[in-house]
Amino acid sequence: MKRCGECNVIYEGTHDICPTCGDRLETVGTTSGGQSGASSSTRDTSSARDDDSNRFRREARPEPQPRDEYTFEQTEGLSVVINGAVAEANTQQFYQSKLTKIVRAVFAGEPYQLSHTSFVTIFRVEEHARRGYPEHARDISVFGNMNNIFTVGDDVTVRAKRSRNKYVAKSIYNHSINSRVSIQANIPAMLIRLLTLFLVFMAISLVRGVASADFAAIGTGLASFFMPLIIVVAIGWYIKNLFKRKK
Repeated sequence: MKRCGECNVIYEGTHDICPTCGDRLETVGTTSGGQSGASSSTRDTSSARDDDSNRFRREARPEPQPRDEYTFEQTEGLSVVINGAVAEANTQQFYQSKLTKIVRAVFAGEPYQLSHTSFVTIFRVEEHARRGYPEHARDISVFGNMNNIFTVGDDVTVRAKRSRNKYVAKSIYNHSINSRVSIQANIPAMLIRLLTLFLVFMAISLVRGVASADFAAIGTGLASFFMPLIIVVAIGWYIKNLFKRKK
């Protein structure tokens, strides 16, 4: 029996050349029957096919994966970026005095709004869902008059910060109109807090200075400064009245 190394097929008889590919046949050991030789040939052929299949599987390129939807919420530094659609928006207005605005800026972290009326807009952003109902949503606050700025269904990207378990918008981009939403100008709460701390520090320093002052030395210094001035004013007043009497 002879075997073709190229086709991996065993032939019986006196063939020296493979009738399929023309390669020279190699002599192999005889087996105890034609059936055993045939089964060996079949086994070798299936093994070669499996090797070719495995090689093709290794060389095949991976199938392209479907594109995922962009992330609903992700953290970038100290900010949180939220992508979604506006579900609802509500604007409230308050009439607050300047002192009330300062107190709320210091203790509640709200920015100091320059207008006489304070506005707070709360709008809800839901994630985009191809089917069914959205699973995630966020309520975002904006300090300013944002009434009639949003429309339900607008596709927006909001960059916000977390403040006392709530989200406060820093910038808003409306993809539905390809425009950035302008937020009303105001004084940041951090600046109000720093100014308040500075004034408190100055007041404490003034009180401590008055409490530790030497009033006797202060009185002596004031007397030495004002006494010559008082004497000069008195002499001038006397001379003025003296000339009046002569006339």
